[in-house]
Amino acid sequence: MVTSRRCLRVAEVIKQITSRVILYELADPRVGFVTVTEVDVAPDMRSAQVKISVLGDETRGRLCMAAVRRAAGRIQGEVNRELGMKILPRLHFVLDDSVKKSVEISRLMHQAASEYRTPADGEAEVPAGQDETKKPAEDEDENQESGEDLS
Repeated sequence: MVTSRRCLRVAEVIKQITSRVILYELADPRVGFVTVTEVDVAPDMRSAQVKISVLGDETRGRLCMAAVRRAAGRIQGEVNRELGMKILPRLHFVLDDSVKKSVEISRLMHQAASEYRTPADGEAEVPAGQDETKKPAEDEDENQESGEDLS
């Protein structure tokens, strides 16, 4: 899909306005830890999908989305006032879980990498607490050369 530069600019302005209104102007206690992640404006500029990410569990996300949808008229009014265009996009709010999915994928990849990490060829694993640079045989040679009595 080819998106015009105008649609992209309008989407960015809508994102800034909705973020500001949600974060600083809504007095609803259900709204917290919210991020407007993306705004997709239709090519005809008649609608815009506002994607919102909520930090927390699924219940918190539903409560927050209910509060945002309840305040949709206020947010829409602020967007309309600041955009000042002849055709104003109608906002549709949806919950965006892509951030949670990417964090979970990253966590799983890190876990898999740490479980399957093997030492490089030819290197032996060093027990915890032992210095990697010295081998046990070298320690004995150094102690004998320095004249220390190990008994």
